[in-house]
Amino acid sequence: MHYLKTGEVGIRVGIAAGKKIGQAVARNRARRLLREAAREMAERFPEGYDFVLLARQPMVDSGMAEVKASLERLIGRIKRT
Repeated sequence: MHYLKTGEVGIRVGIAAGKKIGQAVARNRARRLLREAAREMAERFPEGYDFVLLARQPMVDSGMAEVKASLERLIGRIKRT
């Protein structure tokens, strides 16, 4: 995940899945998982930031709970800085 402090009200989230993930089906599944996890956890993201979530190869075989746990850890790191 990459992030940038914008100082504006609200957050923006972008999602990227490169070809290293696999074929289109795998990339789309990874994007769907990230999009849904970000939507469900939107209130936990700190205000005033832009985020880019990058899908990685292990995500293809992961479930929603694992993706949400990873995202929760990353959000916690941002809040500590």
